[in-house]
This record gives sequence, structure tokens and C-alpha cells, in this order.
Amino acid sequence: MTEDDQHEPDDQPICLECAGDQFLRDEVSNTGRSDQCVVCGTTALCWGTRQYAERIQPLFQNRFISARPEYTMGEWLAAEGCSAVDVIQEMTKCGDDRTAELILESLREVWFWWPQDGEDDPLDDDLRFSPDPRASASSFLWTEIEEELRTRSRYFNPQIEERLREMFAGVDELVAQNGEKVIRRAGPETDLTRLWRMRIASDWREVCDMLISPAQKLGPPPSNVASAGRMNPTGISVFYGAADVETCLGEVRAPVGAHGVAAAFDITRELQLLDIAALARVEARNISHFDPEYQRKHERVAFLQRLSSALQVPVLPGEETSGYLPSQMVAEYLGSRNLPRFDGVIYPSIQSGGQGSNAVLFHHASVVEQLSPDKLLELRGPDWYQETFEIIESSQPAVVEQPEEHPIMLDEDAQRVRWDDRMPALRLCTDSIVIVDVKAIQYQFVKQPVPWIRHATVRDNNADGNRRTDVST
Repeated sequence: MTEDDQHEPDDQPICLECAGDQFLRDEVSNTGRSDQCVVCGTTALCWGTRQYAERIQPLFQNRFISARPEYTMGEWLAAEGCSAVDVIQEMTKCGDDRTAELILESLREVWFWWPQDGEDDPLDDDLRFSPDPRASASSFLWTEIEEELRTRSRYFNPQIEERLREMFAGVDELVAQNGEKVIRRAGPETDLTRLWRMRIASDWREVCDMLISPAQKLGPPPSNVASAGRMNPTGISVFYGAADVETCLGEVRAPVGAHGVAAAFDITRELQLLDIAALARVEARNISHFDPEYQRKHERVAFLQRLSSALQVPVLPGEETSGYLPSQMVAEYLGSRNLPRFDGVIYPSIQSGGQGSNAVLFHHASVVEQLSPDKLLELRGPDWYQETFEIIESSQPAVVEQPEEHPIMLDEDAQRVRWDDRMPALRLCTDSIVIVDVKAIQYQFVKQPVPWIRHATVRDNNADGNRRTDVST
């Protein structure tokens, strides 16, 4: 190694193995010099700490914002966020604190600032850093789609379709380092074999009505009465379910004293569900600040996080029509695309604090097997010797209708019924039906104290009467 190849005395070499980020390692591999790493002692291709700092500085400056401690109620409170060392570790994915600390020392030298002009040290130890939401247009994409659907073109919009194609491109190939997959298999021989549904009844008559035909009453509504939801417009029926009955109860927001009927539906064939929350997590972990496509991937993460939030946060009354538009468009796209065609989505339940899971099965995968025509259900109610309801299933001879001998007269006013050729994917689990009586509701909440600060005015008797001193207590 010649003298010109040596690093500066204060520019200490760090090898590509100590820089965990793959894109950064590739850069070091292409342009680095062989040297002994000051961190691990290995002789390998290295960059000096100054070269690392020069590569990191514009990214750090443009993608993170800083906040100072605040003085509140007589004490300094640290701002939310990470220290500069933590940011460097997050960017480089280095596993050794010393690597980040050495790079920070050089970063202080290459980051120019002018204290004589009143500028503060951009890397002050008291500062805390967080991602700058203005660093990309990602935070505006959801709003842009919402505005486009609300005010311009709702039913056929090639611009939005193209953006959605970009957002979901290659999602079926994404796998996290821990093996977490974004496409979740549901159905027989999987870890998600059933989904729960529940309906709140206005009175016991409605409870009986649900029990006498549970598959129909607890399943997805017919198209002619299907109201708009997060993932479906009016008239298009889908299946909203939860992974367990507790989550299901929370999702219907039943008040104390309410009665309802809940039941599980077995998933009878394999379905492909897109895990929205896992997709956002996997994509976020796969992003590198040194990736040439960082901007596009960062935009996709923000979009997916917004979608996950939209599936959980309630829409205010009166705003359902417009508030559901973006997520309805996403569902329409995911359910109609090919390679692969998703059968639904799964996402965390905010009503259970994110512990439970909800699922939406799109229209083509939301068909429930109906009771065989030769089966008859009878409801037996509580009486003096029986405390609960019972559903009695019996068989009856199938009735074969003879064709009419007279010609059929078409009624122009008769409603045309389209043959439903969808394949059933759900079957009522008959031993899961329960009547739910809501006795109490437990809330999880965070209390934030509000300071009450009193100011006392003390007048100075030896001075002008207008002079006073404010004292806080």
C-alpha cells in the first residue's frame, strides 16, 4: 500500500463487514481500499470514517428533523426521537456502537454550520431526531387518491390504478428476515381455519330470527341490502370477520346490556389473504437509505401504513361515503388483479389494542354454504325444564317441482336475478353458535395530566405603582 493509499490520521478505516446495510456494503466493496478495520481488526475493504460521514451527511440532513428538550413545570423534558448515534446505527445497520460513534465524530467535521450567524449545532448531544414527514410525497399519496376519487373520477380512473399497481408490485415475493410473509394462507391445514361473525339484536325476537337461519343471518348480507363499508361500496357484499370471538365482540362495539349472536365460519378452501400490517413492517425493514429506489419504497411504506390505519380507525358519522373511498378502491384492485389474485386482507383490530386480527374476504370469496334443501331447522326456546335455546335439525323429503304446462309469461317489471357462480369458501360451524349478553366493557386508556400553573403578581412598594413582578407557583 502506497502512502497515497493511506487514510488520513483522523480518518479511521471501517470495513464493509462492520457496515451492515447491504447497499452501503456494496458501495464500500466497489470503491473501498484494503486496510485493517479499527472496529473488528479484520483486514478487508474499508472506507475511512470521513468517507462514511460524507456519504451519510446529506441523507441525515434531508430525511430527519431535530427537536430540543423542553422546559416544563420546572424541569427539562427530553424530546421524542433518537440520538445522532442511534440514527447512524439505523442508517448503516452497524451492530457495534463504536462504529456509529466513530462515524459521528467525522460527521461533526463535515457538517458545516455557522454559529456566528446564530445557528445551533446540528448534532448537539441534547437533540433528538425523527424521520421528516416532508422528505417525500408519500404522506400526500393517500390524500391525493382520496381527492381524485371524491372530486374527479370515481368509477374508472387509470391514474389511480397505475399508482396502486406501483404500490403493490411484487408484494407476493416479499419475505422478512425472520421469515414473516405478507401473504397469509387461510383454510384447512393452516393457522387460520375459521373466522367469527357477530350481530347485535334489537330484541329477543331478532335473536330468534338469527338462530333459526344462522348461516344466512350471520353471513354476509345479500347485495340488495349490503351497505358501504371500509372495503366495499354499497351493493357489493363482502365478509367481515375476526380471528376470535373476543375481537369480534369488540368490533361490533356492543353497549352494556346488549344481546347478540356470534358464530364461527370454517374456511373450507385455501384462501390467499394479504396481511396489510405485515406488508408495511416487511417493507419498512427492507428499506435502505443508500438504495437508489429509496424514495419509491419509502412512499410505498407510508401508503401501506396509511392503508393499515384506514382499516382500523373509525370514520366519523356522515363521512362514510367519502371516507371509505380509498380503501374501497384498494379492495377492488386487490380482488380483481391477477398473479396473484387476493381473496381478502387481514389487519390488526384497534378495538383489541392490536392484539386481535380482523379479516375481509372479497366478494368472490365471501360465499357461505347454505343448508341443504332437505334439511329443516327448528328453534326450541327456554322453558321450565330447559334454560337455553336449542336448534333442532331434521330431514324432510326433497320436493321436486313439476314444470308448468302453460307457457311462461314474462313480467317486464320482475326483477332479474343473476346466477351466482361463485365457489363457496365458508361453512357455518354449527357447534360454535353462542348468544352473547354484554355485562360490562373494559377500556384501555392513557391519562395525560394537564398542568395548572398559577401566576401571582407582587407589587414593588418602593417603585412606581405600575411596576410589578410575576411569580409562578
